[in-house]
Amino acid sequence: MQFPKLHDVLDYVVKTHWQMSQLYQKLSHKAEQEKVKLLLDYLVEHEKAISDYLIKIEEHTPSQVINLWYQELTNDPLFRQYHAKDFDKDISLNDVMQIALELDDRLIDLYQLLASHAKSHQAKETLNNLLYLEKQRKKQFLLNALQLNID
Repeated sequence: MQFPKLHDVLDYVVKTHWQMSQLYQKLSHKAEQEKVKLLLDYLVEHEKAISDYLIKIEEHTPSQVINLWYQELTNDPLFRQYHAKDFDKDISLNDVMQIALELDDRLIDLYQLLASHAKSHQAKETLNNLLYLEKQRKKQFLLNALQLNID
């Protein structure tokens, strides 16, 4: 996938988070284990909050940063397309963790790649801030997931 402008990257990431929240919601309705349901419900809200936050960042980022071109960058789709129907059996806590961590890792890789190719200090700073926030979210998710796994 090519990302002509930083604006396109952020739109793509917002869309990805929205799609993941929808997937987690469908999986939550199918989940039988209460801990799995709790983690999926957490992820639904988590993904929606990230999506809303990215929209605000996009709205408040100066146009000279948001409209920077990244012609030389090509990347695979951010996340493997998951579907609730792919999980015919009861989804486990480990399944949920694997899906969420894969998305986090791909986002971290994408932000690192884009920051390394940023053509302005403001763009690099914006992307490094998103990178930092994504790493913090990943840590928080791991703590929450591990707490559910221990209880």
